[in-house]
Formats: sequence, structure tokens, C-alpha cells
Amino acid sequence: MVAASGAETGAGSGKNDSTGADHTYHTKSLAEMCNLTRDQVPKLFREEHVIGGFREPYQPIGFYLSSLFTLHNESMNVWTHLVSAAILSRELTCAPPGISPSSRLYLPYFLFLVSAVGYMLTSALAHLLHPVSRPGHYLAFYLDFFAISHYCFTSANMFFFYSSTDQIWHQYSGIYVHVTLLLSCAVSYGCVYAKFKFTRPYPVTKKYIICGTIGMLYTWNIFPVAGRIWADGAADTMPHIYHIVAFVVAVWFYSSGFPQSRMAGKCDLLLHGHQIFHVFIAITTFLQVQALKEDMLEVDRSREKCVEFVALLCVLFLFSSFTVIHFYHKIKRVLDKSSRQ
Repeated sequence: MVAASGAETGAGSGKNDSTGADHTYHTKSLAEMCNLTRDQVPKLFREEHVIGGFREPYQPIGFYLSSLFTLHNESMNVWTHLVSAAILSRELTCAPPGISPSSRLYLPYFLFLVSAVGYMLTSALAHLLHPVSRPGHYLAFYLDFFAISHYCFTSANMFFFYSSTDQIWHQYSGIYVHVTLLLSCAVSYGCVYAKFKFTRPYPVTKKYIICGTIGMLYTWNIFPVAGRIWADGAADTMPHIYHIVAFVVAVWFYSSGFPQSRMAGKCDLLLHGHQIFHVFIAITTFLQVQALKEDMLEVDRSREKCVEFVALLCVLFLFSSFTVIHFYHKIKRVLDKSSRQ
């Protein structure tokens, strides 16, 4: 399958270098270059059940930046997370009521917000810039998974620090952060590996790896919240119930292929399932932030693992950076080999 990865990237491209750079001068308008059919782009850049709205691959970065203001099949994927990141970034400018910015309780929350804005921005940039080259396509989504693993790590620990019951806090305080680190590393490595390993049309194994690693972490992530809901009752924990429901809806749209699988070509520009997934995962994040802000008003100030949290976040950063660099160099070798054949 690894060798097939290189073959996939070259299919239909007409390029003979590892980057896939197109040195041809184009006389087409921007709108024309953002409205190609699936048969006009290499297999690497195609999407299942999407027929039109593809952009010309292998163009300068400036072309893809300008395509931000043109309608194509990635437009909504970009704008849903760009707008969400802009809205959420406002939370970075003010601490929750009752929490001082100099408090050790605030730093983990601030890093959680940074990671949330970060995953939205890297997602938007990945969807915007990925056709720039074949290695660039892989790197864009590797960095997307990099950011997701950090968001998963910080959100899981926020729920444990601020939302768990006293019983769960005392019972798991010795292991929770460490288990979260291991599961976050599994998300980082598993998702990047799956992107590297499998080629289009993607086998269901790819989705199992991505959804499986994230699903395990989310289950660990949410069990302190589930314990809180069980102890306090649904009426007093509705903000948490809302973000759990939003996440379930987001996952369903990500994994089901609905609605585009039922009407191929009709959801290319608007209402594609991945676009709806973006909306609901952003809603999930907003609801998580609001739930955490409420919980921080009541949290026991003795719950403090700031140093351990930051140290393990640095470990995750180093591990995920190594993972991205390792697989980027591997895919570069595959692309170089395929271009010489």
C-alpha cells in the first residue's frame, strides 16, 4: 500500500517531479481554475461522491489564497473553521469570571483555548492549501492531525480538572493526565499513519484507525463529565449534555458519508457532510468552553496540576512533531521514487 501511495499521487497529473509543480502559464480565469471536474485533477485530490468544484493543482500559494474568495468545493470547509477560529479567539482576551489570569488554574484553560483555535486554523489552512503540491498535500493534513491531538489532550484534561466530581478527581488524579498523553500520542501517530498508508479509494480500515484512536481518547475524555452528569443529574449539567450531543452529530456526519453519498455531485459546493461536520465540531468546542467557564466558578482551587499538565503537553508536542517529520520524509521518498519510474 505504501508503494501505491506514490502511484496515486501521480495519477493523471502529468508531472515528473516529486513536488508535482506545474510550470505551465495559465490563461484561465480564477473562476475557471476553481471549477474543474474530478477527471481533470489527479486521484490524490479527488473526494468520494464529489464531481465538480475542484481547483487547479500545483499552483503558487498566492493562487490558493485568492481562491478563498471564490466558490469551490473546499470553500465552506475553509470558512466554517476560519470564522469559528475568529469568534473563539475572543475568549483568549479575557479570563473567566472569578479566575485571575495569573492563577495557575488559568494557564491550562488558556492553553486549551489556544489548542482549540489552533485546530480550527490548521484545518482551514489544510483545506485551503493542500493542492499546492503532492508533498504539501500530505504535510497539510499531517499538521491538521497534529493540532487535533493537542486539542484532544487539553480538552480531556480540562474536563478532569474542572468538571469531574471529587470522587473521580481523587480516584484518578494519579493517572489521568498520563493516560491522556498516551491516547493523544496514539491519535497523532494513528491518524498521520493512516493518511500516509492508504490510497484512494480509501478502505474502511483508514476510517477505523482515525475514528478508533479519536474515539478511545474521547471516551476517556468524557468519562469525568459522564460521572458529573450521573452525580448531579441532567438538569444541572445541560451545558455538558449539549456538547456531547453536538459531538455525536459531528461524528455521524464525518463517518456516514451523508448526504453526498445519496446525491453525488449535488453537495459539491454546499451541504457536503464534511462541511456539516466542521460546523458541529465547532459548535461542540463553543459549548465545551461555556460549560468549562461555568465549572471553573465552582472548582476546588486545590485542584492544581499545572506543571505536570504543561510538561506532558510539551512531551506530546515533541512526539507529534517527530511523527509529522518522520512521515513527511517517508512520503517524500515514496514520491521521489514514483516520479523516477
